[in-house]
Amino acid sequence: MLEKEFDELFQTIVLKVIIVKLEAIAENLSEAEQIMRPIDIKDKWFVAVGLALHLEGFWTEDKHFSRQSSLKVYSTKNLLDVTSRKELETEKKGSLE
Repeated sequence: MLEKEFDELFQTIVLKVIIVKLEAIAENLSEAEQIMRPIDIKDKWFVAVGLALHLEGFWTEDKHFSRQSSLKVYSTKNLLDVTSRKELETEKKGSLE
């Protein structure tokens, strides 16, 4: 990856970062504990953040997250598939105009 491409990617990621206050996470920790207790209690924090931000889902390669149903789980492959579909849709729209 070229330095310019890296810088662009880094800027894109940094612009998407959201700082979540511990208080917001703490409000959802009990629910997250209930969700993750039978799966992996240490991962309750990830679910608590997702609940606090009202996320649809989150990106992980940790397969055991798929055993919970409160948040959707996206793998890298899922995200690449979604990105590819959106690029194709954009290209189709551009060619129709």
